[in-house]
Amino acid sequence: MSYPVFPALPDIQQGRLPWSANMLRAHGDILHTCTIAKALLDQDDAEPLRLQLQLEKISNDCLTVLEAMEESEYDILPVEWIKDAAQCLGALAKGLSVAWATPFIVAHTGKRGCPRKELNPEFLQEAMSAKHGITIERLAKTLGIHRNTLRTHMKKCNVSKMFDEMSAHDLDILVKASSDFANMWNLDIQEQAP
Repeated sequence: MSYPVFPALPDIQQGRLPWSANMLRAHGDILHTCTIAKALLDQDDAEPLRLQLQLEKISNDCLTVLEAMEESEYDILPVEWIKDAAQCLGALAKGLSVAWATPFIVAHTGKRGCPRKELNPEFLQEAMSAKHGITIERLAKTLGIHRNTLRTHMKKCNVSKMFDEMSAHDLDILVKASSDFANMWNLDIQEQAP
């Protein structure tokens, strides 16, 4: 995938002073971080820890510095440049977070042939949590495996598709309350009809 290049500082307009040393240094620091992040994303076998560190650096340091650059009273940056810079950082952060969450673990069996790829149990647990709403079929298609293979891995890792952490008793109360409300709403409509 191709990631955007962090934009260069805009040209100085006629009658304006050159960029301050602080602005040039801030831009250089962000550009350096973006260059390292792009190099890591271009690698096929980047270390997950390095990916995580670059993601944290972009999320914490670079965005804070970009906000400070935007709020500078001495050096005024165009809004379009700030949007381009923020989109570049966002694309790199998204790419790093996707690359960091590795769904497969390579398991060396000691036998001849290719090493076995197994699904990462933490990734599987997170993907199947209720907050994401991902179906088994959709996850299997995304991972490039059959849904029955995914179910086998889920069973092996003791992961189940959870819709919500609501007890059966709480669910019964919710259904009863909603049906009572629906019946009451129908009665109100029937009473208003001539």
